[in-house]
Amino acid sequence: MSHSLAANAESVEIETLAAIAEREIAPHALEIDQARRFPADSIDALRREGFLAMAIEKQYGGMGGGFGGDYLMVSRAVEEIAKWCTSTSQIFAVQTATCSQIAAMGSHEQKERLLGAVVKHGDLWGSWASELGPSIMGAQTVARKVAGGYLVNGDKFFSTNSAGASRFLLWCAEEGGDLIHNMLILAVDAKAPGVEIVDDWDGMGQRGTASGTTRFRDVFVPQSDLIGGHANAFYEAPAALGPIFQIGFAAIYLGTAEGAFEEAKKYATSRRSLMRAVNRIAEDPIVQLHIGDMESRLAAARLLVYDAAVRLKAVESDPSRRVDAALAVYKAKVFATEVALSITHDVFGICGTSATLAGNKFEMFWRNVRTLTLHDPVDRRREAIGKSVLGIADPPIAAL
Repeated sequence: MSHSLAANAESVEIETLAAIAEREIAPHALEIDQARRFPADSIDALRREGFLAMAIEKQYGGMGGGFGGDYLMVSRAVEEIAKWCTSTSQIFAVQTATCSQIAAMGSHEQKERLLGAVVKHGDLWGSWASELGPSIMGAQTVARKVAGGYLVNGDKFFSTNSAGASRFLLWCAEEGGDLIHNMLILAVDAKAPGVEIVDDWDGMGQRGTASGTTRFRDVFVPQSDLIGGHANAFYEAPAALGPIFQIGFAAIYLGTAEGAFEEAKKYATSRRSLMRAVNRIAEDPIVQLHIGDMESRLAAARLLVYDAAVRLKAVESDPSRRVDAALAVYKAKVFATEVALSITHDVFGICGTSATLAGNKFEMFWRNVRTLTLHDPVDRRREAIGKSVLGIADPPIAAL
């Protein structure tokens, strides 16, 4: 990594965010997990300092991250929050990815109006595509064309941010079509008549993300809130758009693994060993070996995520690099997944039985990673990488 890249990653914005996360997000993480509570106070802290507008271009009043700006800053921010609260980090990652999507696909008027509301009022966004059923991207939610806009009917699940979102991007099929050939992306007001938020998320992990059901019954969405202006506009969007969602998850996995690792270091250096011929757990050579291995794998994962962010930025000026950037993101996600799953599991072996007690965060870190890494089957990313290596086909760069 170049010196300038590292300096960028340690920008004033990230240092400020790190202080806020440690002071105002970290103390609530365990209680949020135990109570399955949406982290409203944590989001308010980010809103107060303007961080919900991180992935909005400076010309629209944002911090200049995400599409059209600094991808690395956003990845570092997602990672930093995940060290303390994975639920808050996922909420923030959805916010930044959605703002980037509007920046990439929206009209100038939509950017001024929709992104402007984030800057001025701290609007929180969701991006709701998934549905329960045989296909996670099914076409059960349908928009029918009517005078002045669309009427939407259907149910969505995995509606992250639903308990706190002001608006959300709704992925649905135009009546008579499907999400492959007739996909619409609509900006929907969370308080629009016919929208019902059902706070029924009961996942094993990521308990604070409010990722349950949202129902739509004859919800009217004006034509002016059709993002991209027509069906299938997503597939015509800049090539970096799909991987922006992917790198957000890689950054969450990385940050969560780092959080678990830091907790394990504190535990090992402060606890007396009763089963080993040493005073502290940290003095056991076997523990030292495992800590060294974890540190090495985290360093490698960090480099892959940061490198992918830089490559994504390069696509904006040189679209021919889109496959290279997508593959970099996929590799980062594959490795970050493996590292996060292994570290959040292996810390129990280092710390011992006491680490399983309810007052510790180790269980929370593991459940969060195990849950979130199932969001998008990582084998699909391995498949795309393998196809590219074997010269079979380009990876599906627009796929989520």
